[in-house]
Amino acid sequence: MKILISDFDLSLYDKETDFHKTLAAIEEFRKSGNIFIIATGRNISSLLKTISPYGVFYDYIICGDGTKIFDQNLSELYSEYITHKNRRDIINALNSADCIDRVYIDDGYNFYDDNYDMDGTAIIASFDLSQRKETNDLLNDIVQKYPDVSGYLSAKWVNIINQNTNKSTAIQKLISLKGWNPIDVYTFGDEINDYFMIKDYNGYMKENGNPVLKHVATKTYPDITACIEDLLKK
Repeated sequence: MKILISDFDLSLYDKETDFHKTLAAIEEFRKSGNIFIIATGRNISSLLKTISPYGVFYDYIICGDGTKIFDQNLSELYSEYITHKNRRDIINALNSADCIDRVYIDDGYNFYDDNYDMDGTAIIASFDLSQRKETNDLLNDIVQKYPDVSGYLSAKWVNIINQNTNKSTAIQKLISLKGWNPIDVYTFGDEINDYFMIKDYNGYMKENGNPVLKHVATKTYPDITACIEDLLKK
C-alpha cells in the first residue's frame, strides 16, 4: 500500500490542466489499494467549495497547513490552534502596517474579522500585492519577534500558524493514528509550505514549482497525474 499526499492549489488542482484526467488517475491509484490525501493551506470550507462537485476522491484531508485533519466523512480527527500568547500583538502589528488590507482569525472553517479573541488555527491577512516585499519584511519581523508562530506568504495572503505545525507534522499525526509505515508515504507539492512534507517523506515536486523545493525533492514531474502513473509502476 502506498500513501500519496498532494498539495491542492497548482499541484493537484490547476485550471490549466484537465482535472478530470487527474481524477481518473487518483481513482485508479485508490482502486489499486492505495490511499490519497489532500494537504492544503486552505480551510475546509474554502476547499469544499472547489472540490464538492467532483465527489469524494480522497481518503483524508489536511487543512490549514496541518492545523486540521479530516477523514473522508469530514469528521475532524485533529486540530492545532495558534497560541493566545502574543496573538493580539501580532494582529495589531498587521493592522497597523500600510501594506496590509485586512486581518482575520481562521478557525479552520471560516475567516472572522470581528472577534480576534476567538480560538483560531491561523491568523490570515490580505495584503497590497504591489507591496509584497514590504509584507514579507513585516512577516519576517513578526516571526523573529514571536517565536511561537511561523508564517509564509502565499499568492495573496499572509499565513501565520503555530510554530509546531506544518503539513509534515500533520502527516506524522496520521501515521501515528493509522499505524502506517513512513516508508510508504509519498508527497507532492509546488510551494514553500510543502517544503517539510517533501523533505521528510518520499517527496516529489511539480517541475515549475518553487526552486527551493529542488533541494529536498527526490524527483520532479510535470503534474500530479505523471507522478501517480509512476507510483503505480512501482
